[in-house]
Amino acid sequence: MNRGADLKEGRKMTLMVEIVRDKGSPLILVNGKVIPTILAYTTPKYWSDFRRAGIRVITYPISIGWVGPGKFDYTETDKQIEEFLSVDPETLILPRVSFPGSNNDWWCKLHPEELVRLSNGERGSGHSSASLIWREEASNALLRFIEHVEKSDYSDNIIGYHVCDGHFSEWFAWDSANFEKEVHNLRHVCSPGYSAERCPTPWPDYSEPMVRAFREWLYRKYQGDVGALRKAWQDPNVDFSTAEIPSRVERVRSGNFLIRDPARCMKIIDYDMCLQDVHTDTLLKLCRVAKEKVGAGKIIGVFYGYTWTGFFRGFYMQNAGHLAFSKILHSPCVDFIAAPCEYDNRGADGVCFSQSIPETAVLHGKLFFNEVDPKTFLTDPQMKWHHKEDLKPRSLDETIEIMKRNYSYTHSIGVGMWWTDLFGQGWYHHEEIIWALTKIQKIEERLLDFDHSSNREIAVILDEKSLLYERPCQNLMMSLRSVWRQWELAYIGAPFDTYLQSDFIDHEETLRKYKMYIFPNNIHMSGDEMEKIKDIVRKDKKVVLWIWAPGFIMDNCASVTNIGDLTGVKVNCENIEARLHVDITNYVHPITANLPKGSCFGPEMSRWHTVLFKESGFIEDDPNFTIGPVFYSDDPEAIILGRISINDKPGLVVKEFDDWTSIYSSTLMISKDIIRNIARFAGVHLYVESGDLVYSNKHFLCIYPRLGGKKVINLPEPKTVIDLWNDNLVAKNAHRFEVDMEPNKAYMYLLK
Repeated sequence: MNRGADLKEGRKMTLMVEIVRDKGSPLILVNGKVIPTILAYTTPKYWSDFRRAGIRVITYPISIGWVGPGKFDYTETDKQIEEFLSVDPETLILPRVSFPGSNNDWWCKLHPEELVRLSNGERGSGHSSASLIWREEASNALLRFIEHVEKSDYSDNIIGYHVCDGHFSEWFAWDSANFEKEVHNLRHVCSPGYSAERCPTPWPDYSEPMVRAFREWLYRKYQGDVGALRKAWQDPNVDFSTAEIPSRVERVRSGNFLIRDPARCMKIIDYDMCLQDVHTDTLLKLCRVAKEKVGAGKIIGVFYGYTWTGFFRGFYMQNAGHLAFSKILHSPCVDFIAAPCEYDNRGADGVCFSQSIPETAVLHGKLFFNEVDPKTFLTDPQMKWHHKEDLKPRSLDETIEIMKRNYSYTHSIGVGMWWTDLFGQGWYHHEEIIWALTKIQKIEERLLDFDHSSNREIAVILDEKSLLYERPCQNLMMSLRSVWRQWELAYIGAPFDTYLQSDFIDHEETLRKYKMYIFPNNIHMSGDEMEKIKDIVRKDKKVVLWIWAPGFIMDNCASVTNIGDLTGVKVNCENIEARLHVDITNYVHPITANLPKGSCFGPEMSRWHTVLFKESGFIEDDPNFTIGPVFYSDDPEAIILGRISINDKPGLVVKEFDDWTSIYSSTLMISKDIIRNIARFAGVHLYVESGDLVYSNKHFLCIYPRLGGKKVINLPEPKTVIDLWNDNLVAKNAHRFEVDMEPNKAYMYLLK
């Protein structure tokens, strides 16, 4: 394999693009030669800035040329591509391809019956995910577009196709987004202060195509057994030919506070499951059309899998169609996945993590692109996007350090990225920024020959299906998982991987290697998943942190007995809803011994997040700002470390077995200090004791300190340490080294 070599001169060669897995991560090969997976998203006006930095591939929206019913005009398509090639004829392009079918365009006017219908009877802003007419016509348009491109003189400049649709082109089902009205030009937005049932915002999708798809989906699920359907729905009159989509009010009810109890909510759960399937069927149909046309020679991909995302009031993953990531990952028609980095805490004093789950994409052999779209100091302060002035770097130096940090995250987990000059404003159009881009590009080329495999020892396990068993229009639990990662888990001094719960079935050998596991949202499990998880974590002195209601619903049976079976800790619950925090009461156990007296954790105690929620639609007295049911441990054999404030029940307990340790917490937002102590207790390697952001793999380490000062960096084994940014030797064959560090600055090291 020829690594880092230049592409053959001349544009008339036959382009062959492949994804291969090598040294721990998928890589792009162009005519057998590895190219760095750092791309750029910008306009032709600013493309030369990135070419000067050595970046070869541009990704940008390119007109599909579908201008009317049965009408195709590729004049704009050709013009756009030629504009990029006029900057450099050797430019490689990954077109971002979107479709008509939204915002009252010609397709919407021609097919009003195929649009989303909202719960208030209004037509929605885009086509229904279940519209077979749109699916077939869009597939035909995509096929014709690809045929045009592949027959063109510039076909050897095209490395693949990024298939897009939905809100923001990110495959959020139309009319699922109801937030930031002035930013996203939306008709309806959710307002703070309303209970779920009183909220006036209409929901999708009650169109005839979706009703038809739902009935067909039910027939398949229940195998035509109307008795099974009636039993599941507790409705003696429902039939496959008459079943209706549950009302908006039904969909925001749960029967058990935040949890949708299958015994009472199967109708709602069925609809949300159906939506995920129908939505991804449309996505995969387009990818299949594209892949069958280009074959193995070019790559096809989508935005998807925003499982970490803590979108706030008015944007729920249950409605967005993003909860079938496993289905996408198993498709041979999808070569790459993309997602932006998380918006919470992404400023100069923040962190970088994906909204999706890159590690699980890599595990399935997919290429992943991190869309790096933070603002730079050049961003127009009047731009109405992402909280306006907030999180914008104040200076050139802050901009460059954010770039270094975001690259370090991307490289450490073995995935690709693109620098995003959003809205074509020239966010990177500055000589010093171009210098930094060039330096990062050279570092990436230097590191291509090294092993990108994970050496991380903590696995965070998310479950997309569990989100279907949570009530939407509460947002607290979903948002807090994201916030918890961005402000607490990130700062323990050790890196972590994230996987889907279903990966325990498909990739058990990879999941076995970790010392510590965290289960933050796993209220639903299949029986097979539960048994496989127990088999993997209950050995080799592993330590597991379970949060709130892990395994409460096994298949479709809800019971606290399931939690005890999974965790080994007896758990009970009170059927109340409350604002929770846990007070630490035991300062002797190693997990809590070094904490200051009066320590506590939980949503109620984290004051900064209420400010964040205000900005995104939450208010401090929001009626949805509570957690219920309230779960607690009543295990007499467990050691109590903390108690729930409202009822004095054990809310943080630890139970040690012969070959593993189980830790149960009643609530989210466990503090960074406690997680760090648990990691140390589990034997996880801590690179720094000062609670800084750390990214690492087998050859790479980045420290991004919150506070400045002398830092002692501990390595898991002796290494020669090279400062990548300054290209100088730091230490030889060292287990540890010391560095005077400035706050909010990325220190990147090659470990040899």
